[in-house]
Amino acid sequence: MDKSWMMENRMSREYDVGVESFIQFGLSHAKGSNSIRCPCLKCGNRLLKDVSIVRYHLYANGIDKSYKIWFWHGEDLNSETVTSKMENLGDEKYEHDDLFNTVNMLQSAHDESCNTSNTFDTMFDDAKKPLYPGCKKFTKLSALVRLYNLKVRYGWSNTSFSELLSIISDLLPDNNEIPTSLYEAKKTLGALGLSYQKIDACPNDCCLYRKEYANSTKCPKCGLSRWKINKNSTKENSGVAAKQMWYFPIVPRFIRMFKNFENAKNLRWHAMDRKIDDIMRHPADTPSWRLIDHMWPTFGSEPRNLRLGPKQPGYDINTYLAPLIDDLKILWEEGNICNALVEERAQLLTARLLGTDYDQLLLFPYNSGNHWTLVVINLTKGAAFWIDPLKNRIDPDVIEVVERSFNIMNKKKPVWRVVKCPKQSGVVECGYYVMRFMRDIIMSTSTSIIQIMKDSPRAYTQDDIDCIRSEWAELVGKHVDKGLNKAKGNPMAFYKVLPQSIGAMKPWIRQLVDV
Repeated sequence: MDKSWMMENRMSREYDVGVESFIQFGLSHAKGSNSIRCPCLKCGNRLLKDVSIVRYHLYANGIDKSYKIWFWHGEDLNSETVTSKMENLGDEKYEHDDLFNTVNMLQSAHDESCNTSNTFDTMFDDAKKPLYPGCKKFTKLSALVRLYNLKVRYGWSNTSFSELLSIISDLLPDNNEIPTSLYEAKKTLGALGLSYQKIDACPNDCCLYRKEYANSTKCPKCGLSRWKINKNSTKENSGVAAKQMWYFPIVPRFIRMFKNFENAKNLRWHAMDRKIDDIMRHPADTPSWRLIDHMWPTFGSEPRNLRLGPKQPGYDINTYLAPLIDDLKILWEEGNICNALVEERAQLLTARLLGTDYDQLLLFPYNSGNHWTLVVINLTKGAAFWIDPLKNRIDPDVIEVVERSFNIMNKKKPVWRVVKCPKQSGVVECGYYVMRFMRDIIMSTSTSIIQIMKDSPRAYTQDDIDCIRSEWAELVGKHVDKGLNKAKGNPMAFYKVLPQSIGAMKPWIRQLVDV
């Protein structure tokens, strides 16, 4: 089977034909289903998607060029070869889009972990810094995270890990960024950790020294001292607890889970993507789950609500689960630990901004539900430009998303500028006006958004709009499947351009496609 199309430009005819042949091949082995694994760079064959979504992803994100053996889609191989390829696949999937994954982790950890701008700026630098000059697969932070995960997974000692880091540093080219000891590694990774609490406990597990017992020196039930007794005497070591419990509060953990785009999506899977039939695949298919929905309909109607099944201590549950119960009461009574929608959109925007060169502009179309507008972000100037063909005020939702994104990157709030632009004459063509604005910005040699819009006419003619309509229709008709109209979309889109290098070398519309 010809797979050379995988290396072709996504705008080429060869790529078009190849995508269709791949989808037909996948469907022929899908056993009657209309869903196959998506091999784009973002999905990496991890998720089953409708073929219309797969087709769109292959154009929008590109296919994983290392996926040369289509075993996820039915290509027949002997078991030995399949095993070898599957082992390699795990590494390859991790390497693709490594910057996005690492940055996503940093975003989740930012609020509760980093108290100074220097700490967070350093971590973002490490997330983008190549492991050694010329390295394209790993950054300093991503390599260190993978190594530390191996240490934890296989129980390596601190000494052996330090020695391994030292050897790896010697093996890599000169001027590499790998730390040479566990101590240096912890200084880099320390801000990613979650907080914990040390709570003194009675040696007989009668109580925890918290709340009303926080200042007690003896157990109110058995009378045993709170402090450790010196082995060589009966003297107490005041201030040294005889027993301690380490408690990891669940609220910060939940907040971090929902601040991660992929985790937040997976946590709502049971409500958004679960197949509802007579087969039990998930706790949501059980009568007990439905009973909770019936008894507490308000709780059950919110897909972000979590239903916990904690791993319980083997004894004295009433003592050691007390902090957890208190946190659960807070969640039950107050709830709403974070605005997941704003976080989700802010993370998408942040990922795009971090992948944008410092001298680039980010074009950020936004639909509030019934109207398209354009936001242009200039990181160099720390400015955000609001361009609305109906001349409305800046949407508060847009301000919240953009400012949250700047906060994630530890930057000052952007300076907002409302830009005068050609006024929309109709009521249903706002999308074409926004695309016309984008076209003017891309085709201009100026870097000033205000000047570009100032040079535009007061109002576009119908020919100006029809020109955009026909150019866009040609692209959509060629690359977007009609079935995507049924897919759940996001109100944001992102395009980046480099004003200094824009000329007539390419059609403007091709510069909007990440080729």
